[in-house]
Amino acid sequence: MGGLKRVCLNWCSGVEARVSIECLSVRLKSCPEKKQARKGNNILDSSSIFCQSGSMRRIVEPKTLQDAITYFADVDRCIQYLAAKRWPDDVVVCPTCGRKDAAYVEARRVWQCKSRHPKAQFSIKVGTIFEDSPIALGKWLMAMWMVANCKNGVSSHEIARSVGVTQKTAWFMNHRIRLALGYDATEMLGGEDSGPVEVDETFVGPDPRKMHADKREARYRAANARSKIPVMGMLDRELRQVRAKVIPNVKRETLQTEEGVNLFV
Repeated sequence: MGGLKRVCLNWCSGVEARVSIECLSVRLKSCPEKKQARKGNNILDSSSIFCQSGSMRRIVEPKTLQDAITYFADVDRCIQYLAAKRWPDDVVVCPTCGRKDAAYVEARRVWQCKSRHPKAQFSIKVGTIFEDSPIALGKWLMAMWMVANCKNGVSSHEIARSVGVTQKTAWFMNHRIRLALGYDATEMLGGEDSGPVEVDETFVGPDPRKMHADKREARYRAANARSKIPVMGMLDRELRQVRAKVIPNVKRETLQTEEGVNLFV
């Protein structure tokens, strides 16, 4: 008799659960804005946050390596991410003629310029460091994430192991990414209002005390006869730029003259 009561109670609770679920579904159908609110605000909750025709510029940057792997696993998401970075004002510009009303061809993942000219169709790789590269965008963006987030730097061997490419390919990717991260030397440190710039010099090179005797003797017999090379550096904390260059010596005449001050302008 006790078992029958438990079965009846379980059956009644199941009926009540089904009734509550049906009532909830009816309320969600009658109120679509509440159903939309249940999706969440994270970009990984829904694949419809990016839209080629509408506003596609809401981006949630991956914060950890696991988030980056999940984020850049989808090719369409990589294209939308790069398009948002390249054209932040939602205006896609043709790299050949400069027209600003190119249409996106979703089947081929390219844009079609409305003017008739060669290379009217172009992908997101055209005009970037990814151009003429058969490497997938997901691997490119993963390597870029590693270079930008590893504070002690990242070698081509580490990129090859993490991304899944050969060491030669990782070396090629690493050099292209570093080239893109280069600064514009035409911009003067300190800005137009002549802000603070920190200057210092140092010596770069191996420690002669830790070198082999033959190499140390050969190094001292060289033409320059210098164990370490003097380097002068400038730091602008506002621009977050560091510029360094080899100088002939660390004498006051070299560091404080106009040649030394304007070394990085």
